[in-house]
Amino acid sequence: MRSLLKYIPWICLCSLLIFYGCLPQRQTKPMDKQSTVDPPTMETKRIDSIKQAYFIHIVKWDGESLSLISRWYLGNFEDWKLLARHNSELNPSNIHVGDRVWVPKYQMITSKPMTKSFLESYNKKKHKPIIKKTNESEKKPIELYGPKEHEEENEEYSHDQ
Repeated sequence: MRSLLKYIPWICLCSLLIFYGCLPQRQTKPMDKQSTVDPPTMETKRIDSIKQAYFIHIVKWDGESLSLISRWYLGNFEDWKLLARHNSELNPSNIHVGDRVWVPKYQMITSKPMTKSFLESYNKKKHKPIIKKTNESEKKPIELYGPKEHEEENEEYSHDQ
């Protein structure tokens, strides 16, 4: 009896292999010459769905910011927060030429690329120097701190006596 118990796992394994061999095999269609293109993978399906939901803006010039991009595509400066949520890999205060900004299509008012003149019009307003006009009467001489010169002349002392 004990010698028969040794062979039970082997018997079960052989019966499973025989049962698996008797199962009908899946029939595959022969490949015709026109269907040589691979079926879409999960990655390509994901990219296609992203392209349908987002417009990709590529930063072309220095001075672009999420607020300017949101003003151009979404119509409002304050929507930069929406762009920041959809672009978590970007630092909103540090955007470089070549960065990609994903703009949600459902919020867009235009799909035309941002123009250089639009960017320059806002950057000129931002960096315009403020010049204060002062009256001549308001100008006061600047008082310096530190050692002051004495009015009396230094006397030379001789060591000859």
